[in-house]
Parts: sequence; C-alpha cells; structure tokens
Amino acid sequence: MAARDACHERPASGDIYVRVVTPGVSPKARRLGGTWGWDQATSKCLASVQYAVATAALGAGHCTQAGYVADNPGYDVDATAAPPLAHVAAQAGPACRAAARPAPARATPAPSPAQATTVPPPAQATTAPPPASTAPASCYPISDEGTCYEPGEYCRDDDHGASGVAGDGEAIICEDNDGWRWEPA
Repeated sequence: MAARDACHERPASGDIYVRVVTPGVSPKARRLGGTWGWDQATSKCLASVQYAVATAALGAGHCTQAGYVADNPGYDVDATAAPPLAHVAAQAGPACRAAARPAPARATPAPSPAQATTVPPPAQATTAPPPASTAPASCYPISDEGTCYEPGEYCRDDDHGASGVAGDGEAIICEDNDGWRWEPA
C-alpha cells in the first residue's frame, strides 16, 4: 500500500494528449495530467504515457497514441475527428501501424510501448512492453486518472452528452441526473 501511495505523490511528468481510434467511431482525444498511475496487475507505478498504452484496447482496428502536450503545440482535442499526434511518445494497438511515428528523445521517463508497431527508437529498444492491465481494453472515455468510468460517477464538463463504455463493457452516457453523471445508456 505504501508503494501505491508513493506512486501518486511522484512529481508530474508533463501533461499528455491521448488519441484513441475505435472502429466505427471518429477518433477522440483528451488532454490528461502528467500524474503517475498505479497498475494493479503488476504492482508498478507508471508514468501517464506508460499508463495510457498499458490500458489501451488492442483489438482489431484500435489505436491509442500518447504524446506530450509540449511536443504537440496547437493540437486540437476538440476536433470532431481528432487528428494524429505530430509527436507520439508511445502507442499501442494494431491500427497504429499506419500512423507510426517515432517520438523525439525526452528528459522525462521513457515510455514502454504496449505493442511494437515499428522498429522503436534506440532509447526504447531495450525496454520491455508494459504488462497487461486489469482495466478493460475497450472502456472509454478514460478518466483524468487513467481509469474507466462507471455508472453513477460524475462526468467532466467536456463529456456532457457524450457516450462511452464503462469498465464492465456496459454502454454509458453522460446525462444531467442531479448533476452530470455517467448513466447506463
């Protein structure tokens, strides 16, 4: 328990953008804080980029890209169909192959790609892929903490009216029900 608590106390590694491609849905992007997250499956503390790819959906047609905000100036998370990131720090999923771009070297912790889609840059060549997460691979949107939303949880302002999938695979929608909450769809 002390290691998990210490994980959340680590200094932020820099805000990130996470772009998610899901079959049949326009690509979506979110700006997330650079906080560290605890991966319960491996009992390891992961930087925000590592956590984003560790919890990524790996099914056919899926791609999750994570990149630092500082490396992607002018990126528009509000675009109807989120464009690919100019500089990707890590990515996972079979649909990433077409969008693979190596990221520039950073002073922040080096992420570990969940699934190699191209020959990784030399700085990442010896890193092991992150372990599987206990978070369901298909939940979305992902909370600022990197977890799946569940029915009854409050929605972020930018999620009002949005649809998604809870951690148990149930369809959810952000509705005003005594406050904006994720409700079963």
